[in-house]
Amino acid sequence: MDKSLEIQISAGALIFLAALLLILPMQWVFAVLLAGLFHELCHIAAILLCGGTVEKICIGGRGAVIEAQAASPSKEVLCALAGPLGSLLLLLVAKWMPRTAICGVIHGLYNLIPLFPLDGGRVLRGLVYGAFSPVTAHRVFAWSQRIVAILLILGSVLLAFQIGLFAVLLLILLFWRRWRENALAKIGFWQYNKSNTTKGVRL
Repeated sequence: MDKSLEIQISAGALIFLAALLLILPMQWVFAVLLAGLFHELCHIAAILLCGGTVEKICIGGRGAVIEAQAASPSKEVLCALAGPLGSLLLLLVAKWMPRTAICGVIHGLYNLIPLFPLDGGRVLRGLVYGAFSPVTAHRVFAWSQRIVAILLILGSVLLAFQIGLFAVLLLILLFWRRWRENALAKIGFWQYNKSNTTKGVRL
């Protein structure tokens, strides 16, 4: 990894950690943090194996955000998939670390939702931009995101009847994050620069 790697920890990360300590037992807090750390390390390993460079890691209340060099669609797919697959592989240690395995599975499945900027959305975008011309890919990806959003809304409404408004709250948090990165989600060509190469992953 490049020696100029910059690591930032915001006040939001400390608030998030404090909230975890207040809500969850210490064993579960450790499991959440360990699963999240392993998820991010899998992303970083994939970036390095694909010949990329990690330039900056920001740890905040929303989780970790990795800034890396621009990548081709195929490499972006591999790097995006590495985190969720790594999280799911924690099932292999479920016998010895059951809490970490549970957190890893939840984290991995959540990030596989095909809605940008989650890993699943990045995988979908990479596949679409790799298969079509930039203009067509932009349209296909935009429509796919609309369809996924509609399905998530319908699903959360149905789930709200089962578990209450908690499902709606989760949906609001998910879309709030998407709206923050909406400009990046709507780019009409596969081209990045240092100001928008962030790959956000929620812990």
